[in-house]
Amino acid sequence: MFNIVDGIEKKDITSLLTLLDELYDNSCDMERLCNELVSHYRDLMMAKTAKNPSLLITATKEDLDSIVTQAKSISFESIMYAVDKFYDCIENMKSGANKRTSVEVALIKLCKIHMNTSDQHHDVLSIKRLISFMLIVV
Repeated sequence: MFNIVDGIEKKDITSLLTLLDELYDNSCDMERLCNELVSHYRDLMMAKTAKNPSLLITATKEDLDSIVTQAKSISFESIMYAVDKFYDCIENMKSGANKRTSVEVALIKLCKIHMNTSDQHHDVLSIKRLISFMLIVV
């Protein structure tokens, strides 16, 4: 997950698509990958906002340190945008879209499309999705 998030932050589409191709060729379930990415971004969000993230994140000490370090280099808006895009990807998969293509599109959007954080509609959707995710986790 760390490599994927780093690739998104670096806008390194080639490396991301190469990594996705390797995962796909090794029979990685694309929907599960997206769910794991949502969970990883959730951990980043907790590390970024909580005073004591170790109470909210289940991870080894080494992984927790890596999560905290990675969270420092990513804006809260970028985290929320990524969660939103991966939720969209999961929804597309459930509607019968090609799973691999859905993940490729999500990764490209995360790297290419300019985020408009002042877009109120996007903010409302992100908050609603975050709340529903938090209710599931709790």
